Amino acid sequence: MRYTTLMYISATQDIAFIWYLPYLQLWSRCLQVYLFAFILLSAVLLYLSRAITPERERKNRFIIAVSVTVMEIIKIWLRIYKGQHVDSWIPLYYCSLYIFAIWVSLLPDGFWSRIGKTYIAMGGIMGAIIFTLVPTTSLGIYPALHPASLHSFLYHFLMFYSGITLFVRGGYRPVAFDFWGYFGFLSAAAIPSVIINRYLGTNCLFLNNAFGLPMLQPLRESSHITYMLIVFLAQAVLMFWGNYLFYRIALRIREKRLSLASKNN
Repeated sequence: MRYTTLMYISATQDIAFIWYLPYLQLWSRCLQVYLFAFILLSAVLLYLSRAITPERERKNRFIIAVSVTVMEIIKIWLRIYKGQHVDSWIPLYYCSLYIFAIWVSLLPDGFWSRIGKTYIAMGGIMGAIIFTLVPTTSLGIYPALHPASLHSFLYHFLMFYSGITLFVRGGYRPVAFDFWGYFGFLSAAAIPSVIINRYLGTNCLFLNNAFGLPMLQPLRESSHITYMLIVFLAQAVLMFWGNYLFYRIALRIREKRLSLASKNN
């Protein structure tokens, strides 16, 4: 049985994937290797990072910021050189915003750096996990050792790693008010995305096409505005509050365990 039937349409605007069971593309050999590598690297690096100081975490974040920026510049240059459509390289997708967020997070502590850290922790971690488990771009199109696949894997792994270490060693603790900075960050990206999508036929922030989600295609065809609103709110509202709820539950469980441990002692 074939794992996936893939249709790639790249005239000027439409990029769509038709998925065929079993379970998307997760169990293809290529993606099994990447998933194993993701878990292994996470375990090793997080173990090695367990005792780093907040200062070291910030330095690591700077190194990651430089690395992903250079990687993205090279990717953009190569795709422009090959004459690929602007949709294949414009950095206005949910995960692409990580590049801007990580640089903002390195600003002196304050309002702006808090926004960057919020996006990395409350958006980057889950964004990287979702991409790895349900890849809908390079990992689903190119062979395992293709530069685009390696770029996507490393990029999203660094998203995940920097977000986790920001929580564990960087001292970031989300509060409900962080939502407004996160929402404003996504809104600021959505404005140029809508304009560019309108005039260049791109799919920035997935606002122009039901990218990899054929169940949303009927909604897209019946009401583009409703579709854009739902997709935007999923990224700008649901992602934050879903992660925040998970954080609060995990925190409550940890507090209960510490309380029980102190009573037993």
